[in-house]
Amino acid sequence: MSHHTSLGHIDDSNLPGFNLLGSQITLALGTALLFVFGPLACEGRKSHAEVNPEMVQIANGLRRRKRGNSLRAIAAELATRGYLNVNGKEFSAASVRSMLA
Repeated sequence: MSHHTSLGHIDDSNLPGFNLLGSQITLALGTALLFVFGPLACEGRKSHAEVNPEMVQIANGLRRRKRGNSLRAIAAELATRGYLNVNGKEFSAASVRSMLA
C-alpha cells in the first residue's frame, strides 16, 4: 500500500504487518461504531412514507379516486386537511409526485 502526501510518495509495503494491523484496527473500530450507533451510512432524507405514512395514504387515495386529479390539486387537498411541508406551506407538485412514487 502506498500513500500520497503533500510531501511526496510514502511506501509502507515493506513495513511488516502494517496493512494487516491497520485493516484489523479499522474493522474493529467500524464494528464498534456500528454496534453503538447503528448504520452510519448516509441514508439521505427520510421519505414522506417514513415521516408521515397517513398523509401518503391519503394522497394515494386522492390520486386513485379521481384519476384526473393533478399533483397540484392533491397538494391543495392535503393542505386543506392540514398536511403542510416543513415550511408550513402547501406541498409542491414535485413533492406530491415523490409521495406517490
